[in-house]
Amino acid sequence: MEETRRLNSIQAAKYLGVAPQTLANWRFLRYGPAYLKLRRRVVYLVADLDKYSEANRIEPEATQ
Repeated sequence: MEETRRLNSIQAAKYLGVAPQTLANWRFLRYGPAYLKLRRRVVYLVADLDKYSEANRIEPEATQ
């Protein structure tokens, strides 16, 4: 069985290129990538971070 890679909030913030406080704010607002709450610890699956990034991808229109 393949192990699923998990990142803590600081690692996840670095992975996404945002501040750790941004992730905390997003959790409070129920926005942002999916996360797991393991007792008091918050962790993010890399697959969920990638999914969130892809969902927020903007492809600019070609200029003519």
